[in-house]
Amino acid sequence: MPLGDSITAGYMDNPVWDHPFEFGYRSGLHKRMNAAGQDFVFVGESPEPFCGKHGDPTHGGSVLPAYDLRTWGQAHHRGYSGRKIRDIHQHIRAWITEDRPDLILLMIGINGIGVNSIEQLDELLGTIFESDPAVGLIVAQIPPLSAYNRDLYSYNHFIRNVLIGFYHDKGFNVSTVDLYTPYLTDPDDPSSIDPAWFSNGKNHPTNAMYDQIAERWFQAINTFLKSTK
Repeated sequence: MPLGDSITAGYMDNPVWDHPFEFGYRSGLHKRMNAAGQDFVFVGESPEPFCGKHGDPTHGGSVLPAYDLRTWGQAHHRGYSGRKIRDIHQHIRAWITEDRPDLILLMIGINGIGVNSIEQLDELLGTIFESDPAVGLIVAQIPPLSAYNRDLYSYNHFIRNVLIGFYHDKGFNVSTVDLYTPYLTDPDDPSSIDPAWFSNGKNHPTNAMYDQIAERWFQAINTFLKSTK
């Protein structure tokens, strides 16, 4: 279950959509998992971005994704534009019941990031594992905004150094993936964010960055599967 906000859905420079929609990271992840012989199905019933909520990425059907996940019935996800952590929390029990995921790819927090985000994420993970103690969960250290945000960096630090270890020690199948560092010109400087990686100049990645994110998810999934055998 790809779970999160507009970046999971794959938004670009909507509503203009000059950057062609290619399903965000999900297309690159699908390619890699197929090539590796993985047997998997993306699950989730979000209609975005084809519902027209923020423009039409196909421009009336004249611009179609080069790698169209709908061809394989693999366009499913739970990415919703503008959603915050508590928006996801409100629905997660029902979504887990409906979609029955074996593995959740969680990338949430960029909308409404602030001092309360850490506590909200902790509460979300608690509810996920209450809903299905056996589910696998990979929590993304989320991509940056185009301008450095201290709360966002602290949020990722908490995920990496506190949250994952806390739930792992409780016996849950949980790990993390760093989706922040690929945006940096200097990996040791969290403020060295390269604006060229944003399709809308704010938060949505370019297709090239979505593909880097796909590679990071792919490696994280492989590591996760090996650790849970």
